[in-house]
Amino acid sequence: MNMESEKMAKGNIPVGLDHLVYAVMTDEELETYGVVKRLPGAIQATITPTVNSATLYADDIAYDTTSAMGDIAVALNTAEVPTEDQAKLLGHAIDDNGGLDKKSTDIGPYVAIGYRRRMANKKFRYVWLYKGRFTLGAEEANTKTDTPTYQTPTLNATFISRQTDERWQYSVTDGDTGVTPEFLDTFFDTVYIPN
Repeated sequence: MNMESEKMAKGNIPVGLDHLVYAVMTDEELETYGVVKRLPGAIQATITPTVNSATLYADDIAYDTTSAMGDIAVALNTAEVPTEDQAKLLGHAIDDNGGLDKKSTDIGPYVAIGYRRRMANKKFRYVWLYKGRFTLGAEEANTKTDTPTYQTPTLNATFISRQTDERWQYSVTDGDTGVTPEFLDTFFDTVYIPN
């Protein structure tokens, strides 16, 4: 690695998270999406892909190995999840009084999520995950004490690869070769799918 490459690599260390967005998948067969909507107050995004591997033993040695990607566990911790977004993400209804009506049969739609990671060099990495479904998570409520503690929600989801093109994630980093400001300016306008 030359000095210039090493200098650039050191600046590409993630130090932040913002601009959390989602878009509901409007057609599951064609895997197309609706309008991109912002979720306020991104705190943490945990993305955990499951990779299953197997090793073939032959001639008294490990002869070959292969792996296959499984599902991807996603946990999003945010400052809040507005009622309208809870309804859209979890498949609940909002009644005439503005309340969130939850039923045991509610199933959230497939969605794409996107977010931006701030890098140490003041640039950003932009990310889309393409196909996941959010599920009910634990809800914890604590009494107020003399030292206030924020009680922020975490949304849990299971993501999978798209059937039409096997994609599960796309990311692009500001400052990398071929990345233009125009591309990044519109990155979250729609769910970006490479050609």
